[in-house]
Parts: sequence; structure tokens; C-alpha cells
Amino acid sequence: MLDKIYLIVIILLLIITPLVVLYYYKKGKIKGAGEFLDLIIAGGFEQKVKDFKQLNQNVKLGGVVFVGDSITQDYNIHEWYPNCHCYNRGIGGDTTINLLKRLDVSVYELKPKKIVLLIGTNDLELTNDSEISIAKRVEKIIKEIHAFDDIEIFLLSVLPTNQTMDKNTVGKRSINRIMALNKYLSEIKHVNYIDMFSKLIDENQYLKESYSIEGLHLSQLGYQVMTDVLKPLLFD
Repeated sequence: MLDKIYLIVIILLLIITPLVVLYYYKKGKIKGAGEFLDLIIAGGFEQKVKDFKQLNQNVKLGGVVFVGDSITQDYNIHEWYPNCHCYNRGIGGDTTINLLKRLDVSVYELKPKKIVLLIGTNDLELTNDSEISIAKRVEKIIKEIHAFDDIEIFLLSVLPTNQTMDKNTVGKRSINRIMALNKYLSEIKHVNYIDMFSKLIDENQYLKESYSIEGLHLSQLGYQVMTDVLKPLLFD
């Protein structure tokens, strides 16, 4: 009899728990800030920064650092640039706001010769800031890096998206907003601006389907395009 009761309790928990989580997630979203998701992102951010701090103790200094969000994090740079001296310091969900807080661990401690910077797409989704405000934070990142050392910076345009593939994942990252942001990014001085946007779009100016997983993140074909552009600039 007790075994049957325990079985019933377990079944009820398996049914109810996901519903409770979903309820509070939706409630958090309705309240306006996506606080539930924000907590998850914040926890991942803090752990990644701790990991970088530990890794920095064992790396050879003076290479090329790739800095950014999940598009950088998912870039398998050691496979794409074999035998090259580089580091990946991308964090999924990162924004210009958070990147400003981790420059010491993600850049300065590595004393890199070159930086590949790709950031801003999550600002479009997770903040209510204008494109010019986001671009000004990117400019601040660049100025702070140059104040630390005269490091050559390659600033990549924010990549295109494709809402026809998965509009929920793409979210508020519309092509028009990305193009507006890229216009401001292209005007930032003392960097090597690279228009990666135009190299990844289809005839409708959407992220080409073969270059993407779900309309936001890149497939390996997409990373091939990026590598073909960057490799001669960074290592050849």
C-alpha cells in the first residue's frame, strides 16, 4: 500500500514541477524584466568569468583573443585556426554591459596582440536601449582597451538574423535594428571594422539558412565564412 502511495506522489511531482516552473517563468516575463531568465544568465556569466580567471593562469600570453557572446563562445577557434596562438573568451547571453565588467579577466590578463570583438546582439534583445546607446558602450569598451594597451582591435559588425527560421529565438533582433546598430559601429574610430553582416546574408538580407542553426547562431558553414575573412587578417 505504501509503495503505491509513494508511486502516486512521484508521478504527481513529475507532472506538477514542470508546470510550476513554467508558471513562474511566464509570470516573470509578464512582470516585464525576464527576471527568471536573467538569473540563469547571470549565474552562467559569473561561472564563466571564474573559469577564465583559472585558465589565464596556465596560458601563454600575447596571442589573439576572441571576445563576445554565444556566437563567439560556440566558435571552435582551435579547430578553425590550428597551431595558432588564440583564446576564446565568449560567454553565452553576454551584453556590452557585462563585457565592460570583465575586461580585466577576458582581455587584460592575457596581454593579447590582437582582439576580435563581436558583441551587441543580446543588447537588442535583453535591454530597451537604442542602437546608438549600444554602439556608445561598444566604443567605451574599445577606449578602455586602448587605455590599457595599444592592442589592435578587429570590431565585427553584429551578424544578421533570420526570423523565418525561429522567430522566438531571434526575438527583437530585427534586420532593421541590426543594420542601424552596424551603421553606428562602423563609425567608431581606432578599430578595424569588419562588415561580416553582408557576407552572411541571402537575397532578402536575412542570415542565410545554411549559415545558421536556428536564425541566430551560426552553423559550421557560417563559421567557415567568418574564418575565411579573419584568418588572413589575424595569422597570415
